[in-house]
Amino acid sequence: TVVANSQAGLKAFGQESNPNARVIYNGLDFSRFEGIEPGQIQYDLCMVANFSNHKDHQTLVKAMALIIKDFPQAKLLLVGHDAGTLDQTKNMVNQLGLVNSVIFVTDCIKPYQYIADSKVCVLATYGEGISNSILEYSAFAKPVIASDAPGNSEIIVSGKNGFLVKVGSAEALAEKAVLLLENPDLRRRL
Repeated sequence: TVVANSQAGLKAFGQESNPNARVIYNGLDFSRFEGIEPGQIQYDLCMVANFSNHKDHQTLVKAMALIIKDFPQAKLLLVGHDAGTLDQTKNMVNQLGLVNSVIFVTDCIKPYQYIADSKVCVLATYGEGISNSILEYSAFAKPVIASDAPGNSEIIVSGKNGFLVKVGSAEALAEKAVLLLENPDLRRRL
């Protein structure tokens, strides 16, 4: 038997037609979140993902350059460990003049309070299985913007519990972020 945590995982390993292949979706231990309550909302956008070639921090940073045109005081929080692209991401933040808009947290293994203190959560990526970050965002009832990559569409129904946007499109990501930042009722509904 072949087991994966998503249909995307089965497909990635060429097992989607295997009659002995099964999907067991990730679960969450909600006790990890006990006692964590939203404090004062400090961040407009938050992405929890290690800085690696599998994640697309660069598209989110480019989107942030567009978002601050409508929301000049907006804050983006990037939480994750360096797995090879942190310096590249920091350089892009500097080049785009976003030093006062983007906050890096690279020493955190329990990002739950950061998620709770954010308005909108993002997962810009090139592909996923079932994203623990999206599950954690959902546990805190946060609206999600995620790349329309395999795996993410197994969790997010665009327009119902978040938005899926074209992979690599800073414009599409920024458009949905601005929509959510302008509409608190929509954020609550999603």
